[in-house]
Amino acid sequence: MFSLIKPQLEANHRRWTNGNKGGRPKENKPKHNQSITKAEPNKNKNVNKNKNKNVNNNVNNNNVLTFNQQLTQELEKEGLR
Repeated sequence: MFSLIKPQLEANHRRWTNGNKGGRPKENKPKHNQSITKAEPNKNKNVNKNKNKNVNNNVNNNNVLTFNQQLTQELEKEGLR
């Protein structure tokens, strides 16, 4: 029975020992051929300028009362307030 398991155990042990060697060493430094690039202005003009004029046509009409004002006036007429 052990003769059936032995090849798998040896293969797993080989993988484990090869894995202990490690992989590629990690580099924390930037590479020597890299340089810092300077920010360049955008060469493309903004063709999507907003051509719409945001005009607010709301007119304040002082004759229009809010709901609360109307309610209080009605209550005062009825004498409930």
